Amino acid sequence: MENLKITVTLESGHRVVLKQPEELDISQQEVVLVFDNGQMFHGVVQYIGCGEIHLTRRGKTERYIGLCFPLDRLIGWCYNK
Repeated sequence: MENLKITVTLESGHRVVLKQPEELDISQQEVVLVFDNGQMFHGVVQYIGCGEIHLTRRGKTERYIGLCFPLDRLIGWCYNK
């Protein structure tokens, strides 16, 4: 993908410039993932590989929910503010 500068507005009202998908790594910080269909998901990245991103986030009942997304649809990401 080209190095495009993509700016999004988060639910909190903060405007952020997305980082490139190649820069995503596993950390304990919460991130926001933005996909090519405009969907945004937040959570902590647990695994990147085999064309997938595994994300966990706390559900409404304080249990953790595991989510899996296709890596090739990711257009950018940022740390959740």
